Amino acid sequence: MQPSRKAPYQETLVPPVLESVKTKDSAKWETREEMDMADSKESTGSQEPLSPAARLLHAPRFNCTILAAIGCKTSINPGVIKMGLEQTLMKHPRFSKKLVIDDNKCGSKLKWESTAVNVEDHIIEPDLDPYMDSPDQFVEDYISNLSTIPLDLSKPLWEMHILNVKTLDAEAIAVFRIHHSLGDGASLISLLLACTRQTSDPDALPSIPAQQRAGSHFSGGVWWLFFAIWTVLRLIWNTLVDLVLFVATMLYLEDTKTPLKGAYGVELKPKRFVHRTVSLDDIKLVKNAMNMTINDAIMGVTQAGLSRYLNRKYGECFFILFKELVIVQFSRSRSRVRVRDSRDLTRLPGLIKYTFQGCDFLASNKKKSLQPFPIMQMVVDRLVLCCDKFCRGDQSEIEDIENGKKNNIPKNIRLRASVLVNVRPTPGIQALADLMANESNNPRWGWGNRIGYIILPFTIGLQDDPLEHIRKAKAMIDRKKLSLEATFSFHSAMLVIKLFGAKASAAMARRVVSNTTLAFSNVVGPVEEISFYGHPVAYIAPSVYGSPHALTIHFQSYGRKMTIVVAVDPDVIPDPHELCDDLEKSLEIIKHGVLMI
Repeated sequence: MQPSRKAPYQETLVPPVLESVKTKDSAKWETREEMDMADSKESTGSQEPLSPAARLLHAPRFNCTILAAIGCKTSINPGVIKMGLEQTLMKHPRFSKKLVIDDNKCGSKLKWESTAVNVEDHIIEPDLDPYMDSPDQFVEDYISNLSTIPLDLSKPLWEMHILNVKTLDAEAIAVFRIHHSLGDGASLISLLLACTRQTSDPDALPSIPAQQRAGSHFSGGVWWLFFAIWTVLRLIWNTLVDLVLFVATMLYLEDTKTPLKGAYGVELKPKRFVHRTVSLDDIKLVKNAMNMTINDAIMGVTQAGLSRYLNRKYGECFFILFKELVIVQFSRSRSRVRVRDSRDLTRLPGLIKYTFQGCDFLASNKKKSLQPFPIMQMVVDRLVLCCDKFCRGDQSEIEDIENGKKNNIPKNIRLRASVLVNVRPTPGIQALADLMANESNNPRWGWGNRIGYIILPFTIGLQDDPLEHIRKAKAMIDRKKLSLEATFSFHSAMLVIKLFGAKASAAMARRVVSNTTLAFSNVVGPVEEISFYGHPVAYIAPSVYGSPHALTIHFQSYGRKMTIVVAVDPDVIPDPHELCDDLEKSLEIIKHGVLMI
């Protein structure tokens, strides 16, 4: 452990935002000391019920935990971190209460119970070899292993792991693990920012870019009235269509089985977390050139990256089948390639079923019908064409597939993302003081989980014009902005909890989410470099596990960087680094396309 830097820390740490919050209970105290004295007299056994959203996130098959890695530019001093947490995080009510199960005649109820918090119980400092051979792989394995260990219910549901090991992009890593019931992304990022200061000005809190709402081009008159009526009609229509699709997704409408789609029970499997940092300036270049938002740009990049990944995966599947079908025989007199038997071309569907009997996305359907999936039919057609050319000595088709020039992705793939949306009246990240004040004055919009879901369809396939991914993403997001789908999903979940309980609401939410392919989220971060209790931050990489997805993609901005965090089920997606490569490469291609305009 490094020597303590207590004196410099106390000089640079200013009173946190939490101390300036006035609620109904604290307004009667004239000073902070009086309030702390009163708090110390309160019973540690005081209880309060969980909010409906918190109960939902503790349901057995919807138990979600947030995991955030903070890379630091210097080694981490554990003593400094503990002192800082005692003065900020541990003063927050959610981080000083543990979860208890109250059993009574009416059944078991979950409640928060105040408890004495010992910071030593929440800080884990593994003894590491600073000269290990593969520090990056070790950190990846360590963080991924956390998804297999449940949080200790005997203490507040959060912990922090300090890994003083140098990686390619950080000198040390602090890993937060926080149960999702304590708050959503907006709440927890606000709390994180309250624990940091600007590196250039240790007395200044981080600043967040203001989110601007699009305004109308019409200032008044008849045209303004016509535009307003037309906007309302579009809002009503889009909401009705989205609600029908939302209910259909809950009942039966499932995404196409692809190499990205997880099977039943994927939420219980361990997850692997990898991240990739790209330039935020490149994303802003695309944003400004295409006259769109950063959300539009990163959604288009994600759509292009997933298309590249799936195209390669389907190409690999094709080669496996081709090797099973075609026998390469070289005679002594001449080299030639021939098919084992011409009848093999008519037995391709059965051969595909035999070869891929362990793969969900190319297996026969549940009704045991003789008709294959459309994906299988596409592979059959491609194999017949390649075999015909291959037998004539023409290997161009095979080479095009191998080089990624051919579109191997089946047509009409249904691939959708469950996108988390902050439903608070104020969009984006709010000051922690505002969140806490709103909690006391209006519990519906304060601290906690105020998120709804929207189902966003992706257009999957290779495009001749790479900017087409961006245009299609923008068109879909613009349409979703004129819809109340997120508000409906949030309030419907709360209503079901009140009427039928958290288990019923969790079953409904799980049904909707599991019928989509991935979860997607984007949280805006500070615009300047920040320090975490005196430790300059290199990157912020948050993610989540426990949701019924094999793939979760999270974008987190910080300064002039954008960190792409990918959480995968390694049994479904064994190569997450290649997926990150595809996302990064897609951004480069789209940037190049913008520069060519």
